[in-house]
Amino acid sequence: MRDPTALSLILALMIGCSSGKAEDSGGDTASSAAVSSADEGNWWEDGDTGGDWSGDTGKEDSDEESEAFIVFEFTLNRSTGMGAFEGRIGSCEASGLLLNAEELEPCSDCSQSMSMTYDSVLLTGDDCDDLNDLDGAVEMFGHGKDEIFEVDGLGVHALYGLDSEEGEIWEEVLGGYSVMHEGVWYFGLEF
Repeated sequence: MRDPTALSLILALMIGCSSGKAEDSGGDTASSAAVSSADEGNWWEDGDTGGDWSGDTGKEDSDEESEAFIVFEFTLNRSTGMGAFEGRIGSCEASGLLLNAEELEPCSDCSQSMSMTYDSVLLTGDDCDDLNDLDGAVEMFGHGKDEIFEVDGLGVHALYGLDSEEGEIWEEVLGGYSVMHEGVWYFGLEF
């Protein structure tokens, strides 16, 4: 398993600072099936979030939030192990697929933990050097056991990340959130 500097930087920033969309695949090349149903079309073509959850975390939009330095959103179909992500670090925008997601033994504060591989990563904008090694990298996240708050009947939980540079320690991702809904795992961070 690779542990590139870019991934370490993202995870270190996620853990140290405070504040999707799944694909189906028959092999190494992802096909164009949507997260919750092949009949819904491609999320990147129609703006579908991959399910009924709106992504509303209960926060009010403000100019301060729109200028967050790091924002990443992930969507993962737990049954297929496929998903997608999009986000930015500063002026660099990144998007791509999540493939080969596999269940891990949950961290002590997690109800579920999974590893996933970044694939077909597209980087646009300035200052993307820190993310050049993201394609093919493996990252591990966990869905927290404790509900932080509820939005429209959906429980929003803490997000955990595995920091392998610190000796395989699972830590809460500050500014992170995690929601499970109808077989799809929505998670992300903003700070």
